[in-house]
Amino acid sequence: MFATNLSSQIIDIPGERLDEAVEVLARAFQTYPLMRYWFADQSAAYYRALQKLFYFSCRVRLDLGYPLLGSVDAGGRLLGVAGLAAPERESWPAGLTETYERFTAFIGPEAQQRVEAYMQIVDSHPLPQPHYYLSFIGVDPDGRGQGHARRLLDAVHTIAAAHPTAVGVGLHTEHPANVELYAHFGYRVIAQAQLGSVSTWGMFRPNPGSRTQAGQE
Repeated sequence: MFATNLSSQIIDIPGERLDEAVEVLARAFQTYPLMRYWFADQSAAYYRALQKLFYFSCRVRLDLGYPLLGSVDAGGRLLGVAGLAAPERESWPAGLTETYERFTAFIGPEAQQRVEAYMQIVDSHPLPQPHYYLSFIGVDPDGRGQGHARRLLDAVHTIAAAHPTAVGVGLHTEHPANVELYAHFGYRVIAQAQLGSVSTWGMFRPNPGSRTQAGQE
């Protein structure tokens, strides 16, 4: 656990708070360009598709032991969530594969194709190795402007810096305004691609003192 200030703290989200984390992320990403692209044909089921996506995404972290971080206010309300993939990639257990299959069955083959085309683009971008990958970070609309995203990012960077071999943190964003925001935290654009109507930027932040930061990639 990472202490922040008297009004909030960063926690490791336990399994019993999974539903809370899913709801925070669904609310946070409700208007996000990539979600609108992936689930454009969901109509009235759009929000439910978001919930199923983030249920699966959070389950990945819990089942594989990857960091799933939350930012809670003084009353213990979960208002921000971040999920990482660790440098050591783990094999999926059968239960996780079944969760993904339930998700794709719900969204249908066309949306699944859009999701997997995006993942192929992400995997093709040459992020320095080994690294942590920030798979998602979202703040509930009720918690925006209160520093939850900053505290989550600080915790992510602390985890990466403490790892014995990780050289930094990678991420992708599909919102142009986020490119400048992440640059403020030390990330730089290393790749850009277009998927349908959505642009995606691959970004990387080297750990302080790493060879990558010193320009020896």
